[in-house]
Amino acid sequence: MNARASNADRRETWVMALVFAGLLVLPLIGWGLVKAVSRPRRIPCYGGNAISSCRAYAEAQFMYKKNDWDQDGKLTYAPTFPLLHTTPDENGVPIQFIDAAFAGAGPGGAPKHGYLFRDMVSIAGQPIDWEKDCALCATPAVHGRTGYRTFIVKADGTVFGKDFGGSRFVDDFPADPTAEGWIIAE
Repeated sequence: MNARASNADRRETWVMALVFAGLLVLPLIGWGLVKAVSRPRRIPCYGGNAISSCRAYAEAQFMYKKNDWDQDGKLTYAPTFPLLHTTPDENGVPIQFIDAAFAGAGPGGAPKHGYLFRDMVSIAGQPIDWEKDCALCATPAVHGRTGYRTFIVKADGTVFGKDFGGSRFVDDFPADPTAEGWIIAE
């Protein structure tokens, strides 16, 4: 009878252990699944690379303005961003302040890191004076898939971003970007 009591005690101990494990472990597993399902969806962000490209543009423009590339006696910014790659130096070699992928990522070109770039036309409603300033716009090649925000930058290198709900270039750099809903891109 002791052997039977001993087996019954063992069974009871195992049953209690399984019940306890079920009461403790299963809710924890369920909580983990709930957390995994309720976690915000991670969306690939190519914006960081576009921001870096905008900053590289400002830096390249700064270097470009140090030289009178067209020999007209004026130090100016490059009026089109591809010139930051193709302008020949004194030896006839392209300066390549930006890479070929960036220089070719204009409208109709191949995107760089999911973004297309275009020179802006005006700043605060006035045509750009290339002796004093420059501006560039970057927009996702496919909004929602390659990025969400459009970015703008001037010669000072501060990059602003805004989601328009679609890909679109901006022609005018606002006088006060933050007042028009642009956010400084970090």
